[in-house]
Amino acid sequence: MEIDKVYFYLQDDYSIGAYHAFEHLLCTSIDQVINSELFEQFGIIYEAETFIGGIVLTFYLSVDSKNLVIEDVVEKATNNVKNLQRSAIDNELRIIKSENHLDELNDELWVLYESLFSVFDRNVDELALNPNSSEVGNLLKLVPSRFTKIRDGSATCSIMATNINSQKHKMQIVSRNGFDAISIPLTIVNTKDLVEMYFLNFVIGIKIHNFIEKIYLKPRQQYLGYSQILLVGNQIVFQILVQNEKQEKNDWGKLFNKDAMFEFLSENFKKNKACFKTYLQAYVTRTQILEQAAFLSTIADYSKILSLVNDLTLESVCVTAVNEISTRLGRRDDD
Repeated sequence: MEIDKVYFYLQDDYSIGAYHAFEHLLCTSIDQVINSELFEQFGIIYEAETFIGGIVLTFYLSVDSKNLVIEDVVEKATNNVKNLQRSAIDNELRIIKSENHLDELNDELWVLYESLFSVFDRNVDELALNPNSSEVGNLLKLVPSRFTKIRDGSATCSIMATNINSQKHKMQIVSRNGFDAISIPLTIVNTKDLVEMYFLNFVIGIKIHNFIEKIYLKPRQQYLGYSQILLVGNQIVFQILVQNEKQEKNDWGKLFNKDAMFEFLSENFKKNKACFKTYLQAYVTRTQILEQAAFLSTIADYSKILSLVNDLTLESVCVTAVNEISTRLGRRDDD
């Protein structure tokens, strides 16, 4: 099966809501294209999502087309959208207004999203804003229909994008509504670093009796705390969220200091590595980690990722993953 990712990266001149409207309109056009006689033989199915980084389209097809079919589909659909009448845009905006009404965030997600949005100099309130037809119409005229090939995934995950955002992002910490959320844009450069960061994520906030539970939750009699790794646009982000009902002012650099993490990692390292390999295959989808790896390596290969798990050492994890997280949290201004 071939998997192709197409990104429309968010530009500062337009709101997330405008891109959300563009996603709706583009999907209607894509449906028309893939159901046409020219493309119906490929059995294409797809997913679409709009978030901070922009629009992500994920296409699946059972034949190997070397991305050419999907490039053709998206180019045709994008060009068709540019010619839509204002009445079609207005109709879609009414549907989006109804959707926004249903997508209200709870306190936990609001804080998590607020820290993440701040990394990208965006306001989480944008999620609830309804775009106007004039903004959407202007965006449709400017969105390019041709793409830059970022990675060829060799039957794993190929990636195409309208433009690449190379902006440097800063770590953000938000305390609100009884939660603390930390978003750290990572500087990892290859698949080996990514696997080591995933292992650290597993030990810090995923596995039973994890690091967050030991150093934060149990001493404060709090229940909820976890970590996760996200790909937003073309930036990989490490997130931590903890319950903080008393709204304490936490020194995260002190809590996540290098010595404390090293000591915790040293305990049962061999067992944790074996459990991590099981977790990676059971809970992290191939598409997710291959997509992230594709931004870092020429070819994203799942068997290589699993072999890198076997090669994990305490020293290598500490040199890359532990050092980055502890250093960033210990440097408050993150300059």
